[in-house]
Amino acid sequence: MAGNQSIVADYARRLRLEPKLRRARLEAFAAENADFAPVFYHLSEEVSERRLGFQTLANQRDERRYLNQFRAADEAGGLLRHLIDQSLAEQWRSDAQQRLAASAGAETALTSPVSLSFSVSNSAYLASISIAEPARDILWRGSPDAPFVSTGSSGQQDPRTGAPAPRSFFELPLGQTDTTIEVAYIDFNGERQGPYAFPFAGKRESFNANRRLLEATTTSWLSFRDYEGKRLLYFTHLMTYRGGLDAIHYGLNQPQPDTPFTFPPWQQDGLAPIDATTPVYLEVPVTTEYATVQLTFKDGSQSGVQRINYR
Repeated sequence: MAGNQSIVADYARRLRLEPKLRRARLEAFAAENADFAPVFYHLSEEVSERRLGFQTLANQRDERRYLNQFRAADEAGGLLRHLIDQSLAEQWRSDAQQRLAASAGAETALTSPVSLSFSVSNSAYLASISIAEPARDILWRGSPDAPFVSTGSSGQQDPRTGAPAPRSFFELPLGQTDTTIEVAYIDFNGERQGPYAFPFAGKRESFNANRRLLEATTTSWLSFRDYEGKRLLYFTHLMTYRGGLDAIHYGLNQPQPDTPFTFPPWQQDGLAPIDATTPVYLEVPVTTEYATVQLTFKDGSQSGVQRINYR
């Protein structure tokens, strides 16, 4: 080290502290000596994977921040002014560059680590939480003035950490008013992250959930059945999820579905009920070898044409 000897001596003493104190004391030193590039490199090491063994996303964000501060201080001359060993300086620069490049691919996880998706049933919305790192607990609330509550334990062990894994879902009732849902979590180090806010609009989520399920089950849109000498074409699956549909067109033994299938619309949340008034099948000619079908969703977009064979 070079430069003001009292500053360097103070810095050297801080480097020798035990880990729990060292980072805090280095942070304090950096706040008073923003041009002292070595402190930012050493701080980046404090939260690095090679030092910790396991990094939380908060550790990774801090590592990137320290490395960028190190690079900025170096560009301002704050590395060679305080470090005599030029080969070590080049080693630090190369290491910082490599770690910054390696972290670039994790940008989405670092900035948006939590995602929320919904499925819908006849009784509730199921909110599924995805977190880009292991969590010790997951907390949520359905309005800004409500307290956070835990999702509880899943009863399973997280293989990444060996610790109990929290439950990754919660329910909202059908008819839930539009609101903002907030999700927070306790990371592997026991630190709270978030909250992260997600707007909830029931009708939109119901439509999206119906559409996602339909898009994942294209081979089930239609089905054939022979009964008492008749050939029947069933639309039962589509009727269950018609809350996401504006129109259905089908075709028999032809590649282009151009015949509309009339059905009662479903404008409420959740799955559409099927009762005696719901059309679920058509009698088709016994010579029908295949049917084609195309859906028009409530947002006006259309699905691709799907072919369903009799056999």
